[in-house]
Amino acid sequence: MKLKNIIKFYLICIMLAGICFGKEQIAKAADTAYVELKSDTEYSQYDVTGDGKADKVVIKRVKNKENDPKLIYNYITLKVFINDQIALERKEPYDPYWDVNLIRLKNGKIFFEIRNCYDNDCVNTHRLYAYNNG
Repeated sequence: MKLKNIIKFYLICIMLAGICFGKEQIAKAADTAYVELKSDTEYSQYDVTGDGKADKVVIKRVKNKENDPKLIYNYITLKVFINDQIALERKEPYDPYWDVNLIRLKNGKIFFEIRNCYDNDCVNTHRLYAYNNG
């Protein structure tokens, strides 16, 4: 009886270790997309505007040069360009790391997932944007 309890205990420990340390998997459907968009790279294979044609998408990080001596930090602006026009502009202090992803759902809708964090890996904002023409 004691041997059975010891074996059960070890099996439970092994299963819990497998659950805790197992590799995380993200389920993705075949017709969806989750794409990381890098800065200063042009993407032209996605229809972001919904007009049936591929659009040009560019992500840029711009360091703002402000000559105000009272400021103790600089601002960094993230700009999302769609077809050479600014679709989104986010201004943050210090120098955050921006993570921009494009999400395409099964129904064809496209969203931009944008999050920023600072040196301590603390997420400041995590937002989901959709492009609306007009």
